Amino acid sequence: LVTRAPGYLIRLEPDRLDLLRFERLVREGRSSLAAGDPHGAAEALSEAVELWRGRALVDVDHSSYLRLEALRLDELRLGAVEEQIDAELALGRHAAVVAGLEALVVEHPLRERLRGQLMLSLYRCGRQADALEVYRQGRRLLRDELGLEPGTELQRLERAILAQDAALEPPERRARGDPTPSPVEPRSSGSFRTPAAPIIGVARRKA
Repeated sequence: LVTRAPGYLIRLEPDRLDLLRFERLVREGRSSLAAGDPHGAAEALSEAVELWRGRALVDVDHSSYLRLEALRLDELRLGAVEEQIDAELALGRHAAVVAGLEALVVEHPLRERLRGQLMLSLYRCGRQADALEVYRQGRRLLRDELGLEPGTELQRLERAILAQDAALEPPERRARGDPTPSPVEPRSSGSFRTPAAPIIGVARRKA
């Protein structure tokens, strides 16, 4: 604590402030995803998400600036959660993330990236019908609330699930060349590209 006009200043090492540590870990996680290292990404992003205890600045009286900053921080947190899910999916941990994703989709029903991640996770768990129902619910919500159709990526994912596109299979199954379980005959459709590194420590996130 040092005196500096017009008051006082607290000097901290970067890792002593949780926000700076969070931002550093998110950068590391994103870099690992981009480099094709989902293990490193999942570790860094999980550590980042676990720093949170509820919404940003919830105990602070909000000026207009702080309200904007709280929104920015909450968006950063949610983005980190989505990228963590991508890393977990790239590691074949789809079953572990379903419950957390279901809660997140209820909390953020218009966030299409989360809905797509839930659809992919359910499909990989052998729950094709449930995955398609998640899409239908999202489509109804978008049309009723906003008069919009789902975005291109979500529509492409729905078509890929209907076609039982092999590109949707977990990375380790694709690497082994295992056959895709086919409860019904697949229909032809355009292929869907899964994330190069598809979060969830969400299940481990503390409220």
